[in-house]
Amino acid sequence: MALDHPPGAGDFDVLANLDAARLPVRHLAAMFSAGNEERIRTILRRLLAVRAYKRVESLNGAVNQPTLELLHTVGMSARQAEDVYRLTTLAAFDERFVLPPWHREEAVEPYSDPLARRAGVGLGYNTAPKRGA
Repeated sequence: MALDHPPGAGDFDVLANLDAARLPVRHLAAMFSAGNEERIRTILRRLLAVRAYKRVESLNGAVNQPTLELLHTVGMSARQAEDVYRLTTLAAFDERFVLPPWHREEAVEPYSDPLARRAGVGLGYNTAPKRGA
């Protein structure tokens, strides 16, 4: 998400202007929070606060008091900001994505073809039906 950052504006001025984002908050709310726009605004403010925190840390070598106050206003501590940074930038594949287990059909396929078995069995019996008396 990119916000228009006018020249001369501080890093913290962007937090108040979330509705000027290229991707509308309403669209994000419809996709991720069942239409709860305030929840999305809270998350975006926290992500932008983490961005400002890491920016100040990398430029100055240390975090100043206004940056810590910014984290406090969005309800985060410096430890939480570091954790969010690690999960969003340095996380391993298994930490970032949750992959569901295979379906039973996909687990059985390497051993036998379920479609071939279904065609040979008929109505779902384990043995072929006997014809005649």
